[in-house]
Amino acid sequence: MRPMLQNVVALDDLRLLLTYESGEQRVFSMKPYIKGDFFGELSCPAYFKQVSIAHGGDCVVWPHGQDMSPEDLYEMSTPIDSR
Repeated sequence: MRPMLQNVVALDDLRLLLTYESGEQRVFSMKPYIKGDFFGELSCPAYFKQVSIAHGGDCVVWPHGQDMSPEDLYEMSTPIDSR
């Protein structure tokens, strides 16, 4: 079972720093998804930084409804080595 999100921070280069309740941190790139009018809006740095955690803590969302599935966020992100 995947842990719930505790925090999300927008990084440079359309990446998200995800912190899970387990303490695990992962980085997810939104670059491949920035296409068309709907997700294309995320290419604006000021808008991209408005990311938040959806109610329930399982995915991230932006004010105009863009979101990413919890499975994609976890499985397609890169763990940060905490050594």
